[in-house]
Amino acid sequence: MKHQKLSLDALLAALALGLSATASAHGLPYVLPFQFHTDQDVVTLYAGNSERYFEPEIPGGNSLNGYYDITVTHPAGETDHVEQISRHRQLTLIEIDTKEAGTYKVERTQISRVFPSVAYQGKSVDVVEKASLDEEERKSREAKKIEDGERRFFFDDEVKPEEIVPVQYVNHITAYVTRGKPSAPKIAGKGFEFDFRTHPNEVSVPSGLQFVALVDGKAAAGITFKIYRQGSEEVFRKVQSDRAGLVDVRFEQAGVYVLSAQAPLESVRNGKVVNPRYINWLVLEVKP
Repeated sequence: MKHQKLSLDALLAALALGLSATASAHGLPYVLPFQFHTDQDVVTLYAGNSERYFEPEIPGGNSLNGYYDITVTHPAGETDHVEQISRHRQLTLIEIDTKEAGTYKVERTQISRVFPSVAYQGKSVDVVEKASLDEEERKSREAKKIEDGERRFFFDDEVKPEEIVPVQYVNHITAYVTRGKPSAPKIAGKGFEFDFRTHPNEVSVPSGLQFVALVDGKAAAGITFKIYRQGSEEVFRKVQSDRAGLVDVRFEQAGVYVLSAQAPLESVRNGKVVNPRYINWLVLEVKP
């Protein structure tokens, strides 16, 4: 297999072009390898959050009121916390050892702060602590409790304490790096995972990318995936997992792409608020 490298000039060009999407400020996380394929003992990656993909703005690991971690899963399956991390003002540099042949999974995990929620008419609705608001804020929020005919939130004195569920969002931002012959990424059977039918470091324009979306080890149908590419400010494409959980993504040109999706689909299951909720981000290189 021919090793492909992103030169510094090429990587900086990718950073300048960026992948963009409509989101809240600093809401787009990424981890971007210098090399998706390597013959070296060490690989460096960028990590950050930005308004536009790959444009350095906020260093990776900056998680307001939440938790973050960066790990690497080795070809044999063991997972370690990454120690070689250098945080700068606009980005974080990560170094991983790639001395063994096979595929390495580099993952940023960001866990949000807690959002108190209750089940209401089949949906999860936020709960706001009334005592934390001054009188003006309370009046303003009171007027916005119902919008477009839908309940947006409850004050905490409107619900029973035992009905409140502390919801957290678990973000996994992932990239894969391969040395030599690719090895199959391991499946843990919990959370939101991708069971790859196409190896994530062997994606090309002719092959496309195929994988099965899994939630707690079971195939998940109807999950919508947003796909972004370099040079575009809009979602390039949306695809859904079919009844068997299979996702089939096609590409017209080579480049670096990002796939993003949230699971599970429902926020309330069997009358109870679903917690946690997962958002996955996959950064991958598509070859010609």
